[in-house]
Amino acid sequence: MIHYARFRPRLTKLTLAWVWLGLVSASLSFASTYKMDVWLSSTIWVTGGVLVLALFVWPSLRFYAHYLDVLSTGLNFRLGLGAAKRVELAWVSIASVTASPIKGIVVRTKEENEYILRGYSNQRAIVAEINAQLGRK
Repeated sequence: MIHYARFRPRLTKLTLAWVWLGLVSASLSFASTYKMDVWLSSTIWVTGGVLVLALFVWPSLRFYAHYLDVLSTGLNFRLGLGAAKRVELAWVSIASVTASPIKGIVVRTKEENEYILRGYSNQRAIVAEINAQLGRK
């Protein structure tokens, strides 16, 4: 099995997560300059930690769990955390691959299943590479 390419969603999907990390870090830095009771300081730091986990770490993990692999045997794509949303398609089971500016990359199988991959930049180039592997124009 030869691994030709791995495509990930565009990095701008993490922009909001980075903004939240900056805001939480700035807030914690600002709050640490004041003398407070121990319970209030602890509450602020725990709240900041929970916000970083919920608004930065979780979206980052979800981003890095999405990918599309082009292999010599077919396509593999993972659509979320864990292996529950992993799809492996052989080249013979793929009917068509198209790019739509509204939907994204649409992979249709011969069994009438449709998989929609959103958030990838330069979708036409990805579809052209997949169609080249399929032997289509």
